[in-house]
Amino acid sequence: MGWQTQAPSSQTSWAPPQVPQLPPQPSGPHSLPTQAGVQFAAADVLAPPEGDAAGQLIIIGEGASGGALGIGVGDRVLMLENTWYSVISPEGCAAILYHDSSNAPQAAEAMRVTSQDLSELGLIDKIIKEPSGGAHSDHEQAAAILKETIKEELAALADLSAEELVRRRIEKFSKMGVWLE
Repeated sequence: MGWQTQAPSSQTSWAPPQVPQLPPQPSGPHSLPTQAGVQFAAADVLAPPEGDAAGQLIIIGEGASGGALGIGVGDRVLMLENTWYSVISPEGCAAILYHDSSNAPQAAEAMRVTSQDLSELGLIDKIIKEPSGGAHSDHEQAAAILKETIKEELAALADLSAEELVRRRIEKFSKMGVWLE
């Protein structure tokens, strides 16, 4: 689990698609992912795609940090159906708001962190179905589903020009955080 990226090539006019996967656990400045150099992978992901690169972000576990949200950019943002995505974990939010992390379920509900919530809010583009019992219960089937989804999503983006990809990203992310009554 963790980071798996394919960085664009600067040697050609064609760049391979980027498909980062968010780390499965929140990390702090002294955590193993940070010590292992995840920040360099994050920097690579944040670099604008070169050439005609399309990008997808796939949330495969707990995406809980400002960093997770910071790299949550892509032409398509996909989530496994049983994952969640937020700037802070429900336990952290409950500890701050209620002074008791045992109120995490209440905080999670208020935060709207599930794939279903984020899809309804327009913050993600697609929910990826998981095998019965969750992705962890059948790794091979989960990988097959994920592979097929990545192929379908990249095929849908393949014919778009770099200018169109950028235009769509700007339009998509400019709508986020805007309150409409």
